[in-house]
Amino acid sequence: MSLTPPEADLDQQHPRQVASTPLRTSPPRSAPLRPAMIARNGGHVESKTPRSARPDPVQPNLRRTACVPSSSSSVDIIRSLENFIDNPDSPIDDEHGVAIVHATNNKAFTSILNAAADTDENSRRNVHLYAGPSTSACSAMGRYREAIGRLDSPTRRFLAEKGVFDLPDAHLADNLVQNFFDYADPHVPLIDKTDFLERYATRNVPPLLLQSVLFVGSHFACDEHVAASPWATRTEMTASFFEKAKLLADFELESDQITLVQSFVLLAERWFGWTEERNTRYWMSRAVNVAYMMGLHRKIETLNISPLQQRLWTRVAWVTMAKDCFVAAIFGTPTIIDDRWTDESEEPVWDSSCFDESREGQAVESEPSRSPETIKYSTTLVWLGALVGMTINKLHAIPNPPTEPMASAVLDELHGKMDQYATNCPDLIDMELQDTATTPKAQLIYQPLLRAAHCLLCLFYHWARSEKHSDVAIKLESRRMSQNAAHDFCEVMSYLRAYSLFPYCPLWLVAGVFHTMAVLLSDCRNALLESDEPRKTSSFRLLRQLNEDLGILEETWKPAGWFRELIRISLSRLQERIRKRKEDQSQPPELGLQSQGAPGPSALDSALFCESPGSGLFESARELFPDLEYVFNWNSADAFLL
Repeated sequence: MSLTPPEADLDQQHPRQVASTPLRTSPPRSAPLRPAMIARNGGHVESKTPRSARPDPVQPNLRRTACVPSSSSSVDIIRSLENFIDNPDSPIDDEHGVAIVHATNNKAFTSILNAAADTDENSRRNVHLYAGPSTSACSAMGRYREAIGRLDSPTRRFLAEKGVFDLPDAHLADNLVQNFFDYADPHVPLIDKTDFLERYATRNVPPLLLQSVLFVGSHFACDEHVAASPWATRTEMTASFFEKAKLLADFELESDQITLVQSFVLLAERWFGWTEERNTRYWMSRAVNVAYMMGLHRKIETLNISPLQQRLWTRVAWVTMAKDCFVAAIFGTPTIIDDRWTDESEEPVWDSSCFDESREGQAVESEPSRSPETIKYSTTLVWLGALVGMTINKLHAIPNPPTEPMASAVLDELHGKMDQYATNCPDLIDMELQDTATTPKAQLIYQPLLRAAHCLLCLFYHWARSEKHSDVAIKLESRRMSQNAAHDFCEVMSYLRAYSLFPYCPLWLVAGVFHTMAVLLSDCRNALLESDEPRKTSSFRLLRQLNEDLGILEETWKPAGWFRELIRISLSRLQERIRKRKEDQSQPPELGLQSQGAPGPSALDSALFCESPGSGLFESARELFPDLEYVFNWNSADAFLL
């Protein structure tokens, strides 16, 4: 099977029509998951029939048309530069422009433009320049027709065989799109929902973005939909959509920059372990690279774009930044985006107005595509993500081990930001007072997740104080506050567990569980090893419970199994150390030197630890990460995990 050459006319293909009702724009308050159907013009239906016996998938019409743009060239950017130099004080209103280049971050580039245009060298204006032809006059598929037309025949055949334009049947696709907007979009609200659903109804969503949405939405597919699909498991389903999106990205079939940023951020939900090269940070790096290149994060001064576009730019910039911060929390690394993401004087406004998807000239005011509760949650979560990133970057700016104590000004700044956010953070009592009978589960998780995110922030902050501060009293207080934050996080997990909300939670919650378990594990270590008489602590009980919670989260997010296994190894090392201490204390020195191996586990040991070493090694995680024990063979009793 091969893609038809660009010169061929594919208009004779008539895809199957599917009758259905419109997809809702916001979930009703009654049922947590009742995805409606959406009117579609059809699409290829994947089945378990061998590919050789299946009809060719519907591919983009490759016939060249007047609206199909050519690729950008150096001529485009030169013309844009000339236009700016001739009219430095007027916004550019070029209907032929689509690709954007942001010049402000390049001092030499900016100086040359200022000199040529005779403008103030110190004005520091943001210069956005068009660097390519427009695609506004044609459909999203026009970009793909042009891109595929530039490929050679073997490459087109390869992509056709991989089914990069294949879609599941309409019923499943509609449900996956509904899943995305119900359970994923509130955490990464990158997409103009109104525009996306309109394009989806007319089969005009860019394939890269659509496959990315289906990939994320498939994480929340119910068992019935998986059983009725061509895939044996949910994991196979998500992998299929991811591979198609990855190929579309790698072969550069998409050229729209906003679509690229949106898709790359969504593909960052894919991660199985530390040894995977194309992990979450890889896709976030690609997203940030495109965003930086086009100046997505800067105030627009030299372009004429609609207020709707400006709001979308601002939203995508902020959500990308917040996602980068949560990814840094998962990996324990600095953020990809640094402090120069925005200048203070140019920082775009981030509030609920960024979710306004109304268009100019609308005869009738449209209903908001997201509920007020969802908008409030998304807005607050992005603010929190920014604060998490700020805290992480401050921590990584300090050498380890620190050459000098952390400056109090840094801690005071972080504490002030935390107090500012705390006013919007739900208390534990707020969670308990929620109406669980009528509130959809998609919204029931908002308050617990905001509370969990605040606990995660407190863990980072108080860990910094306990490790970096010079005052011994403050170090002890911060250690106690870390324990309090960990216990609060466990209360949130208890709530999520009680109402079976784990399947609807985002990936970053797994990182929160891991960091909480690190604090609890440190407490267990201190309780058992800091003195000859071990003290009682509830941390073992909480560790066992969080360990079970990771097992549930693993059904949706596979990295949970990785963290679960890592904690098990750490507990095994700690248990071995305790047994060795008991052995040394119970035997004379000369017998201790001759002892081979530690005694078997006692009843007390079984009560303390999640599992005995060598048994029940979480086979699902072990299959995914066979090299885990060889990579992490350190003794957890000697380190504070972060």
